[in-house]
Amino acid sequence: MNGPGAVSDEGDPDAIGKGGGRGEVKSDGICRCASKNRLVLVIDDDPAVLGSLKFSLEIEGFSVRCYDSPAAFLAASDLPLRACLIVDHKLPGMNGLDLLYLLPREHRAIMPAILITSYPSASLRSRADAAGVRIVEKPFLSNALSEAICQVMSATT
Repeated sequence: MNGPGAVSDEGDPDAIGKGGGRGEVKSDGICRCASKNRLVLVIDDDPAVLGSLKFSLEIEGFSVRCYDSPAAFLAASDLPLRACLIVDHKLPGMNGLDLLYLLPREHRAIMPAILITSYPSASLRSRADAAGVRIVEKPFLSNALSEAICQVMSATT
């Protein structure tokens, strides 16, 4: 079980697609990561966004778990050691970047992360850069999010 607020849980990330080159997008439009770890954890309070991201990322070959709040994510007792976090910046209770700052202090595994937001300010960009967190702007263009996932996952394998 993923606990309260967990929206979905898909199988073992190590059993899912092997992928091609480092963040390479093949002619079929699917991003193939060099990493065999294809698990993505999405944290967003908008059910429509969660459903849309889950659907589109699963089409790209990722296994996806969704959480509807930072509290639900932090309460999950079965968080994997290896995954990519996709975190919305505007969340109830704390913003996405603050959640990412909190994870190491909570003795959670440090995972590659991508912050998603519309119209990021210069200050937010600066804070994200200092934390080593990539920002992908909404609305997502083409394969921008899946390419970013492949890139951050390949950088940590």
